[in-house]
Amino acid sequence: MLKNILPNDKIYIAPQALNLGNNSKLRLGGSNLYFEHFKVFIRKNSKTLTCDIPYKNLLDWAKNNNRISEIEEKIHLILSKRDSLHGVSFSSPTVMGVVNVTPDSFFDGGEYYLHKNAIIHGEILAKQGASIIDIGGQSTRPGSESISYNEERKRVISVIENLSDRFLISVDTNKSKIMRDAINAGAKIINDITSLSNDKDSVKEISSTKCGLILMHSQGAPKIMQENPQYNDVILDIFDYFEERIKFCEQHGIDRSRLIIDPGIGFGKNDNHLRRLMKHISIFHGFGCPILLGSSRKSFIGRWSKKEKEEDRLGGSIASVLWSLSQGVQMYRVHDVKQTLQALNIWTHIAETKN
Repeated sequence: MLKNILPNDKIYIAPQALNLGNNSKLRLGGSNLYFEHFKVFIRKNSKTLTCDIPYKNLLDWAKNNNRISEIEEKIHLILSKRDSLHGVSFSSPTVMGVVNVTPDSFFDGGEYYLHKNAIIHGEILAKQGASIIDIGGQSTRPGSESISYNEERKRVISVIENLSDRFLISVDTNKSKIMRDAINAGAKIINDITSLSNDKDSVKEISSTKCGLILMHSQGAPKIMQENPQYNDVILDIFDYFEERIKFCEQHGIDRSRLIIDPGIGFGKNDNHLRRLMKHISIFHGFGCPILLGSSRKSFIGRWSKKEKEEDRLGGSIASVLWSLSQGVQMYRVHDVKQTLQALNIWTHIAETKN
């Protein structure tokens, strides 16, 4: 048990050992996942201390260290039911299908660059079971260059207009004018890799609507983000980043119930960062928001499995999804909707077996 906790020491807690369907335990965010233990992280200056603590012992420990109200609030956020967003429930896993209307995205760049191809692909992903179609016209692969507003608008708006009357649409952009145009075209969710920090007018476009907002963490712009990413503690630094971004949103009239948290797999993280981040991704339940994982077909899968070609990374993509499912992650942004949903369904059938 951690002792000698000082007033300035920052405490973080993450649910541990999640299981399906045991209602004698603590219930994670209104889902069918339950748990009894927490991992506690304490940041003491530049050091991070950790320990695993059962729920009852955590409360006693918090009382002994005069931090009980703080810990009770953290537990409340972890347990609170996640609100539905434009008809999407987060009580079970949700899949978001990717439509890249770009010539240079890392996996399918160019394949759906023509609008008719992008529209057909969106329809196929929805038919396969995607709850949300995420449409992007700006590649954010490592080393990519930014494009103009006019070029991005030309790529995505007509695709959104065509699909939004039939499907729930998210737009992947960090430009306020594209956000405005996409919302007017029928998009209901904004997916911003900069968490509204790229464009000072973005928060105005979101706050005046009822749109959902995906806040993603990235260290640096795509062109340079993988050159030499540095953290004191990757998990806690990213947690602190989201804490500040959520506070910013709430101060500008964007309610927490509209937010989704994406820790940004592959955006300014090396392999050691990624392993630790995915191992402890459950810490982000501490915001009371759904968590999104965007690991599909990414380069770390190629490095870890020695399968460098993007088309050979489906197995690793699904493995990362299933690991994150065991950590309670609620949403998955993927290229392979049909295969991912099959894996989620099989995992759930096995996990729900009681005897």
